Amino acid sequence: MSKGEFLSREMARTRDAVYGTMAWIEERVTPDVYEKMLAVCEQSVRFGVMKAITNSERFRDGIEEELDD
Repeated sequence: MSKGEFLSREMARTRDAVYGTMAWIEERVTPDVYEKMLAVCEQSVRFGVMKAITNSERFRDGIEEELDD
């Protein structure tokens, strides 16, 4: 299995786990609590993307610094 296939499969599993958990929560809490939970999930995804981009930039910059030496 290639890295791309592995990543794709893991992303699908994670997505399914999040959606399944949110569906389970939705049945057990009031609509206002669910909306707040949904907002937290959405912001967590945004934070994760920004962190991944930042880490990627740091990694790239580190390699460039090593090549410049």
